[in-house]
Amino acid sequence: MLMISEMKTQEIVELPVTTCKPFSLNFVHSIFSKQFCILKFLACFRLLCSLLIPALFLSGILCVCLVVLLWGIRLWIQQRKKQLTSAGEDGKRPLLVAFFHPYCNAGGGGERVLWCSIRTLQKKYRNVTCVIYTGIRNQDTRFNNAAFTTNSPLFSKFKLVYYYFFAFMYGLVGSCSDVIMVNSWALNHILSLWIAGACTCVVHPPCDVQTFLDIPLEEKSTSEYSIVSVSQFRPEKDHPLQIRAFAKLLEEKRLGQQPSLKLVLIGGCRNQQDEERVNNLKHLCDELGVSNDVIFRINISFEELKRHLAEATIGLHTMWNELFGIGVVECMAAGTVILAHNSGGPKLDIVIPYEGHTTGFLAENKDNYAEMMAYILSLSPEKRLEIRQNARRSVHRFSDQHFEETFLLSVEPLFK
Repeated sequence: MLMISEMKTQEIVELPVTTCKPFSLNFVHSIFSKQFCILKFLACFRLLCSLLIPALFLSGILCVCLVVLLWGIRLWIQQRKKQLTSAGEDGKRPLLVAFFHPYCNAGGGGERVLWCSIRTLQKKYRNVTCVIYTGIRNQDTRFNNAAFTTNSPLFSKFKLVYYYFFAFMYGLVGSCSDVIMVNSWALNHILSLWIAGACTCVVHPPCDVQTFLDIPLEEKSTSEYSIVSVSQFRPEKDHPLQIRAFAKLLEEKRLGQQPSLKLVLIGGCRNQQDEERVNNLKHLCDELGVSNDVIFRINISFEELKRHLAEATIGLHTMWNELFGIGVVECMAAGTVILAHNSGGPKLDIVIPYEGHTTGFLAENKDNYAEMMAYILSLSPEKRLEIRQNARRSVHRFSDQHFEETFLLSVEPLFK
C-alpha cells in the first residue's frame, strides 16, 4: 500500500521530442560545386605548369636567336658602311643623299626644285648618289577640309586642336634640322615654328628664265588680247576664280570698243581627278556663257607653251598663299603683264617693285581681277612695254644659276 501511494504522488514530466529535418539538396549541390571548381582549378594549374617550363625554354631560345640576328645585322651594316665610305678611285668617299617627294614626275614647280637640286649636287660632287623616295598617295576634299568638318563646330574645334598639336610636333622635328632653305614668304613662318634661325637661309626656287627671255618683246596685236594662265589643274590653283573674273570682265564691257578677248588655261592633268576637275571647269564656262572665249590646253609641249606666252598680253595667277610661284616668274620672263594673287610668294618675293619700277599687279577676288584686267588692257602699248621690261629685268634673281649658287652655299656644311 505504501508503494502505491508514493507512485501516485510522483509528478509526470514530459520530455521534449527532437525531430530530424531532411538534408537540403541545395546545400549538397553547393558543396559539390565548390569541390568541382577546386578540382578544375587544380587541373588547369597543373596544365599551366606543364606548359610554362617549355614555353619559358622556347622563349629563351627565341630571344637568343633574336639577339644573334640583330647582332649579325649590326655587323653587316657596319661592314656595308665601311664599304660605302671607303675612298673610291678618285680618293673621295661616295656620298648618299636621300630626297623625299610625293610626286617627283608631276611636272610642277616643286618637282623642278627637286630635279635642279639633284643636278646641282651631281655637278658639284661627282661621288654623290641620290636616292628619291616617292609615290606617296594622299586623299583630299577641297584642299584639306571636308564639307562635314567645315559645317560642324565640334569637328572644326577638334581639327583646330589637331593642327595645334601637329604644329608643335612639326616644330619639334624641324628644330632638329642642320640646314633649312626657304623663300621669303615661308621665312617668318618657319622661324616661328622651328626656332632655328641660325641654320635657316633664303633660297629662291629655280626658274628656267633664260628660255623665256629669248622670246622677243614685241607689242601684242590690239585687235585680239590673250590672257594666259599656266598652272596644274589642282583645286588650290583656283581656276574657277579665273573663269568668273573673266566672265565679269566680258559682261561689263569696260573696254569701250572691246577687241576680242580669249582666256587660255594651260596646265597638266596628273590623274582622273584632275581630268574631272577640267570637265567641271568646262561646265562652269557653259553656265557663265563664256565657253567660246575660254580655251583649255592640257599637257601641251614646251614649244606650244612658249608660243602661247609669246602671244599673251596678261599672265594670270589666282592661287591663295602660294609658297613661291614659278609660273608667275615664267610669265614675267616671257613678257606678259602679270596679274597674281595678293598673297604668299607672288606678293612678297616676285611681283614687287624693281629698282622703284612696277613689275606687275596683284588682286584678291573676282571684282579685283576683273578691274585689274580691264586696267591693264586700257594701258597704252608703251606703258605695258615698260612694265614688261621691268619684270624681265627683275627675274634674273630667280635663274637656275642663282639657285645653284645659293643652294650649294647652304648645303656645303653638310658635305664637310
